[in-house]
Amino acid sequence: MSSIADSPKTAELSDAAWLKLVVARLATSYSRRVASFLELRASIGVDLDLTDTRYVFQRSSGEVSVLDPWPLRPFIALGATLP
Repeated sequence: MSSIADSPKTAELSDAAWLKLVVARLATSYSRRVASFLELRASIGVDLDLTDTRYVFQRSSGEVSVLDPWPLRPFIALGATLP
């Protein structure tokens, strides 16, 4: 058994680069005032990733996919507003 520090493998950060991300959002919201000082809000929708974003780790043997999210990403948001 060997420790990580004894491992000959190393990791390096790549050069900084700009990432272009295009996302479209379709959402609907509902709000209701429950008191003179409090409004509750609920939103539901979906984000559409138009650029097919993937997160990869580059190895000498090739790329390894770390995260490959769905192009359609549903969401729910709940909140409250105080004046």
